[in-house]
Amino acid sequence: MSNAVTKALFIIGLPLISYISTSCSDDNVKRAENLLSSAEESLANHDFNHTLSLLDSIDHAYPKVIDVRKKAMSIRPKAMEGAIINKIAETDSMLAINLIAGDSLSRNLIKIDNPIEPYFISQADANIKSQYNVEGLHGRVAPDGMFYIIASASGSAPFTTIAVETGGLTAETSAVNPDGERNRMLDKNRVITYIAGECDSVGRILSDYNTPATVILKNGDKEIKRFTLSESQREGISDTYLTAQAFMKCHLLRIEKAKLEKQLSLSRQQIADTYSTKD
Repeated sequence: MSNAVTKALFIIGLPLISYISTSCSDDNVKRAENLLSSAEESLANHDFNHTLSLLDSIDHAYPKVIDVRKKAMSIRPKAMEGAIINKIAETDSMLAINLIAGDSLSRNLIKIDNPIEPYFISQADANIKSQYNVEGLHGRVAPDGMFYIIASASGSAPFTTIAVETGGLTAETSAVNPDGERNRMLDKNRVITYIAGECDSVGRILSDYNTPATVILKNGDKEIKRFTLSESQREGISDTYLTAQAFMKCHLLRIEKAKLEKQLSLSRQQIADTYSTKD
């Protein structure tokens, strides 16, 4: 093909390319405008999450449609404000539910004064003089709402882990090695304290299943001893675990609410800035 013919075809093709480019651009603008119109309608109907989803679609699908994106940016803070207000209301409802649950559950507990730190135990497990001297598992709640378990067994065999079988399932604590403090001999019993992260699965399984439970004391893979957990001890762990869970949820919900309130303040500042710019 001669240079003259090639040049002629190139010149003829330029308007066609320009037309196609302009046509695609116009189509993108129309699609973006349709999304914006839908977003404005959702905002008017207080469907704030859907509004934000539509605005995100405009940003992601049509990044070059600047004019429409600017209009979308102007309504985003209002949609954010509405979505956050709804989320705060949901959080308040969940907080109220868990406060009621925690208050109801805590009535099953009694406070034990201790020179080092007071703690709470279930009334079901409170009919013994010392939990350290009674073989088994004893649930406690610390003043800060943390759940933990005291495991006590007669004999000097240094078990480090407890496993619980109930409801056809097994839960196991982390290992706590003998250290003279959390794993120690007290009189003729070995006593181990398992803190929340180490015994959560045991507390959960004993709360979920109101069935006979077998406790297995282990040192590594070696089984040291097994026995049936008494009903009062199972109930005691269930009471303390569920109470601690309710108060922990309240704590997390308060943190979530504080975070949302900061986001709301920022959103309202953006709304104020938007109207200030318009003026």
